[in-house]
Amino acid sequence: ARGTFEQAIATYSKMMVQWPRSSLGYLRLAELYLRSGNVAIAAERVQSALRLAPQSVQAQRVAAVVALRQGKPE
Repeated sequence: ARGTFEQAIATYSKMMVQWPRSSLGYLRLAELYLRSGNVAIAAERVQSALRLAPQSVQAQRVAAVVALRQGKPE
């Protein structure tokens, strides 16, 4: 399972390089890091996604989950 996580991180990181104006790579990385328990990096990635797509309901949802995990009310 760890190899799959590492592969997914690599894939979405490449996506961010290929399409730097797309929020999708940042959002998927945020979700992956959130699932792995790395809330700090998830917060960074979801904030990047929101800067690129502030109206994204999916990014807003992930940001809310991150805030809850950090103990911050949204």
